[in-house]
Amino acid sequence: MPEPSTPDFDRWASELVADEERARRTREAWLVRQAEQEATLQGTLVDFAERRDPVVVTLRNGRRHHGVLRLVGRELVGLQTPTGLTVLAPSHSIAWVGAGGRARCSQLDNTGDRIVRTAGSLHAALETVAERQCEALIDFAGAVAAMRGVIESVGTDVLRVRVDGSSGAAHVPIAAIAAIVVHADLFAG
Repeated sequence: MPEPSTPDFDRWASELVADEERARRTREAWLVRQAEQEATLQGTLVDFAERRDPVVVTLRNGRRHHGVLRLVGRELVGLQTPTGLTVLAPSHSIAWVGAGGRARCSQLDNTGDRIVRTAGSLHAALETVAERQCEALIDFAGAVAAMRGVIESVGTDVLRVRVDGSSGAAHVPIAAIAAIVVHADLFAG
């Protein structure tokens, strides 16, 4: 049997390399599609949080918060702003989340294809804010103006808030909260 000539062998080797490269790209694209089909919002948020990428969290009431995700729970996210404020937003109040600043994520970086098991609850976060007696801005769902004050106590489904500029307290249904901006770093130490 005659040996293949060098040009034939070179062409065959080049085709083989090209075929392998096409197959690799096809496998990679299939894996990305499968990961995207299994994505959850919480999984995507964990992807951002693990890389400490800056994000923009846009609430259903239209307000936006910029920062780095520091807490991703079943019921809420915690965001640290560049100015050191802490934003706590119930998951149901989030309209969308995207990369903020100059963060550039590759398609493979943010698939969100994971199950999130975390104990972070909105009620526990509100209790922490009340214990620390931090000044907070409570942002509501809808067109209601935000309220500034100190959360004094947390009940089963209501907050008692000492409102700035008022001698009394307000009782705020927890379900009405779109976000709480705390004038402290709740994630320090």
